[in-house]
Order: sequence, then structure tokens, then C-alpha cells
Amino acid sequence: MATVHLGRLLGPVGFGRTVAIKRLHAHFLNDPDFLAMFMDEARIVARIRHPNVVPMVDVVQSEHGLFLVMEYVHGESLARLVRVAREAKEPVPPRIVAAVMHGVLMGLHAAHETKGADGRLLDVVHRDVSPQNIIVGADGVARVLDFGVAKAAGRSQVTRDGQIKGKIAYMAPEQIRGQVDRRTDVFAASVVLWEALVGRRLHEGAKDVDIVSRAVQGKFARPSDFVPELSPALDALVLRGLASNPAQRFATARELAIELERTVGLATTSDVSEWVERLAADALRARGALVDRLELASAGLTPATTQPPPAPFADTRGVAPNALAFDVGLAATPDVPSSSAVFAHTQTPAHGAEVVRPAASLRPWVVAVSISAVLAIVGVSLGAYAVTHRKTASRASASSAFAATSAAPLAATASTTSDLRAPGVIPSAAATLGDGASTGPMGAGKPAARPAASGAPPTIATPPATVPLPSNAKKSDPSVRAKPSCDPAYTVDEAGHRHYKPECLD
Repeated sequence: MATVHLGRLLGPVGFGRTVAIKRLHAHFLNDPDFLAMFMDEARIVARIRHPNVVPMVDVVQSEHGLFLVMEYVHGESLARLVRVAREAKEPVPPRIVAAVMHGVLMGLHAAHETKGADGRLLDVVHRDVSPQNIIVGADGVARVLDFGVAKAAGRSQVTRDGQIKGKIAYMAPEQIRGQVDRRTDVFAASVVLWEALVGRRLHEGAKDVDIVSRAVQGKFARPSDFVPELSPALDALVLRGLASNPAQRFATARELAIELERTVGLATTSDVSEWVERLAADALRARGALVDRLELASAGLTPATTQPPPAPFADTRGVAPNALAFDVGLAATPDVPSSSAVFAHTQTPAHGAEVVRPAASLRPWVVAVSISAVLAIVGVSLGAYAVTHRKTASRASASSAFAATSAAPLAATASTTSDLRAPGVIPSAAATLGDGASTGPMGAGKPAARPAASGAPPTIATPPATVPLPSNAKKSDPSVRAKPSCDPAYTVDEAGHRHYKPECLD
């Protein structure tokens, strides 16, 4: 129902991660049953947290199709590993088989014990445990994948009457009848265990009818019938797992895993890793080179924000719309074969994902436009500042000149006024302070002459001296006034300009 691609998950600040992307075939996109099955797989796997189960990273929906983004495991399926060993006439060591199946059984047990958000068991049953759905990594760890036909509480896709799901060669008798529980997966795992130990199919060459008959009757050959080196204790363990009556099997996958460890013992992860790398050396090397080319090709991709599709996952069966549906972009690259197109997307809180498009050719133009805009803004700002500063300086210069020009007339007028109030008294001078403010009876709040050069005493603006009154004049007579001195008839400011006294111009 789907094809698996290699892909790159791109994120902010240069984050990148190689992933496996499961893409639903286009002719299933309009089938509500397959859509629901696909989404149910994502919901179930998202709840399982165990190192022996391939985790789900994201779910993506767009006009390109429906995608499940999963963790990429650099390894090979157990089916291919067993086939290569058989073709090489090299039996798989029992301890390696035990180590692989121990991880598979522990992963299945974690799935069986998965709980929902409400804390209740989901009663997950894989229903499709087979060598094709077990991947053994180059790290020596076996993982279970593909929960596409798994049974669980709350699934939106319901198996119809008379319909069975899974591979018939690995089905337990009760699964054929349409009734399953966790012990159904124990049966299927026991079939896989039998085949890995013997190196051949349990129902080699048998038709479907014969397979069903054997499963119902529980008549299976012992593994030691084909591999005499296997112990009777191991034969008993395998046949117990293949019991037609579920009550006679191991109650849980974990129980079978523990018994297998006690009976056979487990190879180390380094031993399993060496075994995988030896049997699948060519496949791993080719896939590693493809991953390297994929990473180089994705380096030229940049995320571009897009709007989510107009309609999310169709709610045709009363199921809530998929909140994990995001948009995805497909970007073909010359370095990667078309059969392994580059997939990449990033998730955002509001609108889901961002489509990744090749944008290397746009970068020079974007940089040039950005630099031009910044330079234009800086130029306008400097020009405005220069004009404003020039106007301010001109106004300040004009004010200083006006104050210097009018200082003498103001002093003379004040002197005359003071003489009218107190004849014979010379008004005090106004001293210029360091901060430019003048003090005194005539200079409060008025700008004064600038201070002299550094080290020189402050300049004193002395008003014109008055002429003493005649001795025979009456001080109370307002008509009698002291005449100002007109020798000289002008004053000189700091700049060397002469300012004539108005009273001396008569």
C-alpha cells in the first residue's frame, strides 16, 4: 500500500536529519479505508516508545500525497539477511537469532503495553509480525516496524466481517477466525523464530489451504529435524509458541523473550552488528553512498513557508481531522536517482510544515537587493542628519551674533535706568560664567560673551561710566541727568567689531 523513500528532514539553524518516508500509493488516496489505516498507524506508533520499535517522526499531507516520516535505520531486513545466509549455505548462529528475536519480542511487548492519553491500555496487536517487518540495524539492534494493519482501541478503520489482515503464513488460528490478542503476535514471532533457526520457510511450498490447516491443527515440525545441532529445550520453546490453543502459548512476548534468553543465551550487539555488516555489506555500502549524495543534494535546499492544503485529512467516517497533517515538498536533484527523490520539510506551530524548494539560484539576487536597500537607508539617514545639523548650527550662530550685537545697547539702557533710580550710583558689571550664563542686575537669563581662552580670566562686560553731577544740581530734579561718556563713542566686542553708542549719535 506504500513505498518507502529516503529523505532529509530540514529545520531551522541548519538542522538536517536523514529519515525514511513512507508514501501511500496514489490510487489509495481516495479510499477512506486505506487513508484511515495509514493514519491509524501513525497514531499508534506515536504512542509506542521503545528502542526496538522504529519511531514515528511526523505525518505529512499535501497535494503530493500522504506521508509517514519515520526514523531511518541503517540496516537490513531480517528476511534478506536470512535469505543471504541460506544462499551462502551459512546457518545463522542460534545466539544471534536469540538476540535478534529477543529485541523483537521486547518491542512487541512495549506495543502491547501501550496506553492512551487516558491511561488505559490500547490493546495494540501488530497482526503482521514477519521477517519483512523486522529490520536489524548495523548497530546490532533489531527493530519492529510497519503497524499498518495493527489492531488497537480507538482505531478509525475497522476490520469488516469476513476480512483478515496480515500474511497468512504467519497467522495464528484465532487470527484466521478474526479474533486476536497479544498472544497472536507471540505465535507470529514463533514462526519467525523457527524460520531464522532453520533457514527456510515454515510452510515451504504449501498452498494457503494447507497453511490454514496446519495452523489450526498445530502440527509443525521441530527445528532440530532440519538442524540437528539445536537442543530439545529450544524445540520445546518454539513449539510452545506455535501452540494452536492460545492458552497453551506464552502469555506475553516478554515471557517468551526471557525464556529464550535463558535457554539459548544472547549474542552481544557487537556480534550482531558484525553479522549484519558481513551479510549485507554491499547493500549497506550502496545505501550509505546514497545517503551521502542525498545529504549533499539537500544542502542546496532552503525552506519556504507555504499555506497548508485547503482541506485536511477527510473526515468521511466521523473521525476528527488529522492535527498532524503538514505540507511537504518534493525536490528532484541531479545527484539522486529519481526512484529516491529528495523529501524534506520542517514543522511550524501554526501552519504545519514548510515546503523545501531549490533556492540556490535566487541567493545572489536576494543578497544584492538586501545590500542596496541597506545602503539606501543609511544614505537617507545621513543626509537628513546633515541637513538638520546644518540648520541647527546656523540658528545657533545667528543667535550668538544677535546677542553680541545687542549687548552694548542693553547695557547702556540699563545704566540710564539705574541712574534715574539712584543718581550718582554706577551699576555693577555682569560677569560671564563658564557655562555661558551671565549674572547681575542686567544679565540674568541673557546670553553673554564667550569666555576667553583657556587660563584667561572671565570677560567682564562693563557698562559705560557716568559723569558725576554738578555740585549745584538738585538730585531730586528729574530733568537733570548724567551724560554718558562718548570718548570713545563705541564699544568693541570679542570679534573686533565696533558698536556705536546710540546716545553718542546725536
